[in-house]
Amino acid sequence: MKIMTQNRDTILEQPRQMWVSPNYEGTEDYAICSNVKRVPTLGVYQTESRAMEILKDIFESQRRGLVNFYMPLE
Repeated sequence: MKIMTQNRDTILEQPRQMWVSPNYEGTEDYAICSNVKRVPTLGVYQTESRAMEILKDIFESQRRGLVNFYMPLE
């Protein structure tokens, strides 16, 4: 599955690892991070629950066999 990043400047194959990281760049935001060196941050969200919801959406999209996933802007 291909993932387009939140800022719409990169498309990557689904990374092997993704996780939610708190305190993105010293803020109270939560980032969805990947193990891809060139694109370590896929998107940034205001709450942990929203970031976790998107992470689950990525997993469900892959499970259903979808080819593309766009990281939500908010």
